[in-house]
Amino acid sequence: MPAYTILIMKRDELDKRPVTLHIAGWVFWGAILSAIAVPIIGFALSAGWAAPTWMKLNFARMEEQVAGAKQTEQTNADLTAGKQKLEEQLQAAMSARAEAEARLTMAETARVEASSRLGELEGEVLNMKKELAAFQNLLKPKLDKELVECADLSVRTNDKGIVYSATLSKISRSAKLPDDLKARVSIMAGNNIVALDQSGKSIKPKIFTLDFTKSPKLEGEINHVLPEGTTRLMDIKILNDTQVVGYCWKSF
Repeated sequence: MPAYTILIMKRDELDKRPVTLHIAGWVFWGAILSAIAVPIIGFALSAGWAAPTWMKLNFARMEEQVAGAKQTEQTNADLTAGKQKLEEQLQAAMSARAEAEARLTMAETARVEASSRLGELEGEVLNMKKELAAFQNLLKPKLDKELVECADLSVRTNDKGIVYSATLSKISRSAKLPDDLKARVSIMAGNNIVALDQSGKSIKPKIFTLDFTKSPKLEGEINHVLPEGTTRLMDIKILNDTQVVGYCWKSF
């Protein structure tokens, strides 16, 4: 038997029979107890299990996010350090490149200047050779007949005076040399080429009789100390009586 009866009717329809619900007592009180217990149990479950579990999950997720943030921060710090290091290396490389380019430019400029100067010096050497040839032709006496030539002429000074040597040879193998050839060795000095003392007053010339059958070499010493800073010239003339048949000279 139902313990409780519930009538449901509308106020504006009093002429109709109400809806009757018969509820057993245990259902009624069960519903009331459920209405009271369910929120309490739900709150208890929420506060005692669901909330902690959710907080644990949320905390674990937050820890992962924090760890990820720390990793990202460390990665950013590493990238910043790497970027700074690369910038320093780039700056050093740029400085080294700029220095290398400057050195290359300087070297190229020096090479161009050296090439230009080399060309100028070659021209000067050529002009000097021409002038030397002109001076040689100017100073070289007119030979009556050239029979002898000089080779390996050398001259130097020491504390006692002047040391010289020269190798003489026939101008040609078929040339016949007189028996009484003489060599006249003269040393001239002066402030310039024009002022050379050619009179022999300061240094008397030396006369040697040549014998090509014994030795073609002419060497010796002149005990006379020349003043410093003067133009010096050694002059060798090969004479056949009064005729000049050979000539050589060297400045020192």
